Amino acid sequence: MKKITKIVFALMFLIVLSDQTPAQIEVSGTIINGNWLEANSPYIVVGDIFVASLTIEPGVMIKFNGPYVFEVAGTLVAAGNEQNPIIFTTNNPELFWQGIYINAAQSTLLNYCRIEWSQNYPNPFNSKTVISWQVGATGQVDLTVYNLLGQKVATLVSEMQPAGYHQLEWDAAHLPSGVYYYLIKAGEYQDVKKMILLK
Repeated sequence: MKKITKIVFALMFLIVLSDQTPAQIEVSGTIINGNWLEANSPYIVVGDIFVASLTIEPGVMIKFNGPYVFEVAGTLVAAGNEQNPIIFTTNNPELFWQGIYINAAQSTLLNYCRIEWSQNYPNPFNSKTVISWQVGATGQVDLTVYNLLGQKVATLVSEMQPAGYHQLEWDAAHLPSGVYYYLIKAGEYQDVKKMILLK
């Protein structure tokens, strides 16, 4: 009887261990010679990221815990594939993160990366800000800016674009301070986000 009890207890212990999820890795600050592995995913961003050198494996998910920026000023290799894309997203769809900002990077490779729920950076801004977006397939992309009255104040993009990651810097020096909305249309995809211009 004691032997059976021990076996049952051991099996229960193994079941409990198998149900435990691996600890999430929190990341922030400067990343030097980093290597983010799918086995350690997801990576939880708890502060601004400054990339000096970083390689991200296919299948890695990066979740932002707040309105942080992912700034690249060195070497970033984030090469996913069709079966295992790399996903940049947030823990809360109502809480935008600031997006990927490529600042004179030495070498940047972004393949099969999904950029979700990202926001222009900086925001609020005076008077320049960077807007980034992801295109799943080659097609027409339109990016327009509207004021609170619904009036179009700028057309930033209206062209065919290849699949992949894109970004631009918008200079709103000619516009008054206030709340603006930017609308992006890419194929059947459409999204709108708020930004604040403070002078």
